[in-house]
Amino acid sequence: LKPTTWGTLATLPEDCRPSETLVFKLMTQDASMPASVEVNANGVIKWVEGSSDSWLSLSGLVFPALSPGWPIELSNGWSNAAAPYAGATYTLVGSLCFVEGRIVGSSWGVLAQLPVDCRPTKTLAFNLNVEGSATSQIEVHINGEVVYSAGPQVGWVSLSGIVFATATHAQKSLDLADGWVATSGGDFGVPTYSLTHGYCLVEGRVDGTLVSGGGTLATLPVECWPMRKLIF
Repeated sequence: LKPTTWGTLATLPEDCRPSETLVFKLMTQDASMPASVEVNANGVIKWVEGSSDSWLSLSGLVFPALSPGWPIELSNGWSNAAAPYAGATYTLVGSLCFVEGRIVGSSWGVLAQLPVDCRPTKTLAFNLNVEGSATSQIEVHINGEVVYSAGPQVGWVSLSGIVFATATHAQKSLDLADGWVATSGGDFGVPTYSLTHGYCLVEGRVDGTLVSGGGTLATLPVECWPMRKLIF
């Protein structure tokens, strides 16, 4: 997307809206300064802060439509943000678990505890939005702990953008490029892809050496290709 003005970017149809306002971190041309984008209950997608240089990718805006979800048990003094923002919830769609909502607190470590039916099969790391459009690293562990593992320690954290598989039966190993390997230790497991409920879900953490201008990390099978190039 290449907006000519920054603010309201688009409006989603009535059958594709969240029940309350969600906040996402999205990629811009300046990779060091992602954008904070809100999706409101009226369907309006709004750029709030961050880079406004050239283009913005909407890839990564994923949520269960019209579903309020189930409350998540928050930890260490964290609490739900005030309206109109959605509080921390989870939603199960088959074997997929979606986590969303904005929380506030000041104890940086374990943020929340997911129930048994909404836990990943390996430790997963997500880059999510925090106050000031900065990027944080949030890990979701196999025991259900949602952990703030890196990033600026400021006011609020958005959990929107966390989605993962809760079962291994559909997961298949990802074909990594030369020079890239699965992260060892920490229950990160093997990078996988899975086709579930119309989604192609890629999960896992890899180690390697980045090169100037980018390079190939892995190759997805043909049944898991997007219809067009996407940027996350």
